[in-house]
Amino acid sequence: MIIRNAEKSDFDFIYKTWKENQKYGMSIPRKVRINERIEKKEMFILEDDDIIIGMFNLHTRKLPKSYEGWIELSCFAVKEEYKGKGYGTFCLNWIKENYKTVIICDAHKGSRNNSFYERNGFVSYGEKTVGNTVCVLYKLDNCQNMFG
Repeated sequence: MIIRNAEKSDFDFIYKTWKENQKYGMSIPRKVRINERIEKKEMFILEDDDIIIGMFNLHTRKLPKSYEGWIELSCFAVKEEYKGKGYGTFCLNWIKENYKTVIICDAHKGSRNNSFYERNGFVSYGEKTVGNTVCVLYKLDNCQNMFG
């Protein structure tokens, strides 16, 4: 398995996967936003044996200045047929090895993603409403004292 920066040729996969994951609360951005994230090297692709399995976005632009150095994980999706096979955990382990201060706004409260993040070392530190959806906020357990 490898994780690499997304390329323009990955656009169709990213858009399709994002759209398929709407049922989990992921909103679909305008196509220009996906291209911006690819250009800024914020979008990542997970491959196994040259097959694209999943994607995720890492960025800091939504975070207040008091969280400088933090990275936000968003748009995290594994293709349906590969869920439950360790690919998501592989991605989270890669992220934790490369970024020590990670936060996540989960798609919605009560989703199966909640227990997935908790099993992988993240703890909830609150909730926020995005549109009509109540989202659970997560952070790495090893940095829980950084929040006041």
